Amino acid sequence: MQMQQLKSNNVQAKNPLNQTAQAQNNPLQLNVANQPASSKMPQVNNHHATNSSATSIEAIQLNQNQPKAKRLQVVQLAVNFEKSKPDNLAGKQAIESRAKMVFNGVAQMAKDGKIMDNRPGTVQVISMPELFLNDTDNPIKASDVRGVVTSLRAMAADKQFEGMVFAPGTFIAMHPAVAAQNIKPQHLETIAKAFDVPLKDLEQAYQEMTDATQEKYEKLSEPRRILAAVGDAWNKKLEQPNKPRTLSIENELQKNFAMDDKKELDNKAFKIPKKLNTMEEFAKVCKSVKEKPLVVKEETACKLVQNATVVIEGGPNGKAKIVNKMVPSNADSRVVLYDVKDKHLKKQYVSYPAQISVVDPDQVVDQKMVEAKFNDESNRFSAPKTGLDMAVAICLDYGSSYFASVTDHDNKASHVQVLSAGLKEWQYDASKGSGHASISGNDLYGRVGNQNMTGGGYIGAEMFQKDHISVSMNIKDGNYSFIQGSGKVHENHSKFPDTMVWQVSPPVHHRASVASSVASFDGNTNVGVNEFAKNIDEESQENLTTWFPKKPNKEFTKEQIQNNHNELMNMQQKANQVSVQLDCLENIRTNNKIDEKSWNILNQNPDFVKKTGVVPKDEKNNDEVKSKKKKMKMKPKKVQKQPLAFKDIKNHESMIIKCDNFEYNLRNDHNFMLNQLAQKSVWQ
Repeated sequence: MQMQQLKSNNVQAKNPLNQTAQAQNNPLQLNVANQPASSKMPQVNNHHATNSSATSIEAIQLNQNQPKAKRLQVVQLAVNFEKSKPDNLAGKQAIESRAKMVFNGVAQMAKDGKIMDNRPGTVQVISMPELFLNDTDNPIKASDVRGVVTSLRAMAADKQFEGMVFAPGTFIAMHPAVAAQNIKPQHLETIAKAFDVPLKDLEQAYQEMTDATQEKYEKLSEPRRILAAVGDAWNKKLEQPNKPRTLSIENELQKNFAMDDKKELDNKAFKIPKKLNTMEEFAKVCKSVKEKPLVVKEETACKLVQNATVVIEGGPNGKAKIVNKMVPSNADSRVVLYDVKDKHLKKQYVSYPAQISVVDPDQVVDQKMVEAKFNDESNRFSAPKTGLDMAVAICLDYGSSYFASVTDHDNKASHVQVLSAGLKEWQYDASKGSGHASISGNDLYGRVGNQNMTGGGYIGAEMFQKDHISVSMNIKDGNYSFIQGSGKVHENHSKFPDTMVWQVSPPVHHRASVASSVASFDGNTNVGVNEFAKNIDEESQENLTTWFPKKPNKEFTKEQIQNNHNELMNMQQKANQVSVQLDCLENIRTNNKIDEKSWNILNQNPDFVKKTGVVPKDEKNNDEVKSKKKKMKMKPKKVQKQPLAFKDIKNHESMIIKCDNFEYNLRNDHNFMLNQLAQKSVWQ
């Protein structure tokens, strides 16, 4: 392994973080609770060198309505919890401490400007692995999720994180057993009298069903069985579904509402009829349950485990979204993984929100995923400020193809980020999902990798083994070193509490983004990586300089830059037009119906008219003209078809088939256009 220390005096002087020990350890001042108030987009520092004969393309961008980010770069924290953990804190304390540490590290890299692509047109996806924020042994309460989301959003809201999207690992939260959701402490005495059970035993069972401790996954006690049976019957009486309540924070984030810390559960969706919600009615339910053999459902008797991440767009007022793991795995609970052997007891391990057990057969899992309304949108995150469209898959969801089963494969995200804890290299495969631009994997046990998909790249073990750039950052003083990737997936990882190791990917282009021009790169962009590249072996240097190319050999004049930019814009315009036509064709195919608006847009494409248009009458049936041409041995003139008007379509079914065939060919043409567009760029 070869390392290059970059601790130059000019960097120390330039970086205000290094002026005091306090700033070194906490560059964001994250103990301050106040969130930046301004919603204004900050001015972006343009480090590109300019003079009278050379101008940055960013300065003469023609289309200001384009999303700011056209390139995507992934920066992933490399950890191996088998060898090094950040702390031994519990629950909320662990989340707060670990999040502060990594956000401070990202702030250091962002301020220095030597590590990440510092062009305004590049968005960084910053990721940590599954189960990074808190351990499975130390979950948080469901009511604490709001506070965690609020805290993470406040950290990400710093102005210097503008142009970044965070997927900061997952957290574990325990939700009350569904059977206990509508049982109140005052109900316990009524149950004790009805079943002749000591009140203290019921209180203990009630606590086990509602607190934040991990389930023991053992045979249920009799008081707990009674509570579960009564709770299910009471839910039915109250006309409540035996489903977990949705945290109001999830609904608010979807609608982008302001957060109100006083709200905990979305009670509007579970409005209880007042006439039913009385102690007298509850006593009747207890009596009814007592008269029959107890019916206990494991999935409603035990607490539900939520394994989720919060995807956040950086900068003030950044969008945020909770992405839940859809299907649980044994690794989500240390008790289930190591201690529980009985398959029946494993049935008690139930996920939030879908109530899927780790032993449910595939058909049951599929049914519960549908009932929980998991779909492509569940994992999708569209960042409004940067224009990045990405999807997040959590461990088993990707490895066992559940993510692929809900993905809209005709409209894939630009980037797929996989967060895992034990996913192996061989479990990555194109059939399980990837983004148009790239896919990245970040595992809790040392596997960190990225694959460029713009050219239809291969997904598999090699995405974790190829040369890459790792940055080892000293947590105390903020200094960093570059590490040459060795291809050994477990070798380069953070060594807490001393260093954090970040893997930095090459930037790739978004789908349908304006390609970079010849002048988008100059000697100030990623200068730290270029310095590092000079000191490594020749083969690795060649790999790295394709990611971070050197300054062009010659300066470009304004005219040359403008011509290059115009060419790219023309190519982009054609690609965008085709993209709109593909949307129309997809709409026709999906609805099995041709609408007038789509038809008129498609008729603007000459190739579409050739397939579906009509021949003018005066040229179609002129037998005399055809006969003369035949005698004179003249080649018949090609007839220019005219667009068929929507009102003149006679056979819609036949035309839908033609549209379907045309879509297939046009989609191939569109992919070719985008590849050509990328090849025109200096930076792919």
